[in-house]
Order: sequence, then C-alpha cells, then structure tokens
Amino acid sequence: MKRRKFMKSTALASSFFLSHHGLTLANDLLNNGETPHLIDLVELDTNADVETLIEFYGRKMKLKVVESGRNTVKFKVGHSQLVFNKTSEEIAPFYHFAFNIPENKIKEAESWHSSISEFIEPPNHLNDPEYKSSNIVHFRHWDAHSLFFFDPAGNVVEYIARHTLNNPSKKNFSPNDFQCISEIGLVVNDVLNTSENLVENMGIEQYYGSSKNFSALGDENGLIILFKESSLGAFGMGQPRKTFKTSIKINSQTQLRAWESNSYPFKIHK
Repeated sequence: MKRRKFMKSTALASSFFLSHHGLTLANDLLNNGETPHLIDLVELDTNADVETLIEFYGRKMKLKVVESGRNTVKFKVGHSQLVFNKTSEEIAPFYHFAFNIPENKIKEAESWHSSISEFIEPPNHLNDPEYKSSNIVHFRHWDAHSLFFFDPAGNVVEYIARHTLNNPSKKNFSPNDFQCISEIGLVVNDVLNTSENLVENMGIEQYYGSSKNFSALGDENGLIILFKESSLGAFGMGQPRKTFKTSIKINSQTQLRAWESNSYPFKIHK
C-alpha cells in the first residue's frame, strides 16, 4: 500500500475510533457549511508594541485587523479571533498557539511564509523525508504536518495541516487558508491534575497523548494543550515555559462548559 493511501486509511480509522468514543467535538459545533471550530477567540498579554504586531500579523501575514487601539489589537484568523493586550509585566508574556490550514497545503505554506520570518527547525527525527524540508515537522501519532516560527512578541506560532480532517484546497495558499485557532497552550505546574480537572468540570475529552509534561484536550477542530512549567518550548530551543494570563472564548454551540481556574490566571468561557 502506498504511503498516502495508508495515511488516508489510518485517518479514517482514527476518525471512526474518535466518533465512537465520544472524543470528537465536531458534532457539537456549529457547521452550517463552515469549518467546525472550538475556539472563537483567544486573548493574550504582550509586551510588544501594538504597531509591531500589526506590521507582522496584519501587513506581512495579511490577517484582517478587526479593531485596534493604543494598547490592544484584534486579528481575524479564519473562524477565530486573536487578541493581544499590552501589559507592563516585567517578564514578557509568551505563548504557543496554532492555526489549522488545509491538510494538503503545508509545502505551500512553507513557501508563502518563508519571506515573512525564519522557521524554527525541529530535530531531524521529526522531519518527513517525503517533504524534503528541514522546517516541516511530522507528527506521526497525530497524522499531521506543521511549521513553527516566532512572532515579534516571542510567541511560538504553528501552522498545522491535519490529514484526519477532510479539508483539502485546490487554490493557491493564501491567508484565507487560516481556518481557525486550533491550539492554545496553557502552562501549569501539574499537567495531569489540571487535565483531569478540565475533563471533569469542562466536559472536554482527552486527545492522543498524556504525560506529566504534556496533555492535549479536545480534537482536531480545537485543542487545549497543557505544558509543564519550566519545560523548554520550540523543541528545547526556546525559553522555559511560564504561566501567563489567558482567556479563551469557545464556540457557543459546543456542549462544553465554561471553566475558570482557582490556581492559574486562565478563563475559558462562551
């Protein structure tokens, strides 16, 4: 069996498993001919100047600026919105978040973004020989390919093409291919306990993979990622991860419940 056919058959099997074990959110999300998504809006703190972020995300990446002011800016990312609020915290906040793109567009995304900023190169064992690129990450257990880069605020940003989603595009890659914010990372002291708390109180389900350093909750349409505090981001080449204020607005059509932490500055609401 050829690799692509094998990957497609694996994706179908994975989708069947997920849908029959209550792990997929897609059936709970408002579709109406649009891409299902969990995350409507992510609101983050930053020490970067608003104009610097507008230059990077608005002028270079061509994301629509929904609104902006002296200390805040909101960008449209497909069906989601990304908000940065200026803060005077001594330690500059930094986060990890990802944008879903069509499952067949990772190479085009690489070419398109190459003039905007450098990529974060992963360890060699995460490369995929089929793509012949030192930038593209192959997440075999998730059946996905990704690209990583830093934005001017020090955030780790990811484009991810998930082959388990039936979302290929025949058009040339463009900013219109950013479908939604599909991942947002939360940094905690106790990953497993926080993961259990979210499952019990929010009603979200565990995705593939869980350990004392990492846990993913949700599905391909939207994931909340838990990282262990002080673990190194960007494949061990970034700063030690820290906890920063994070607000997440989830799709009101999902059956998931709002959640607010007593231990961390996190808020998940509808």
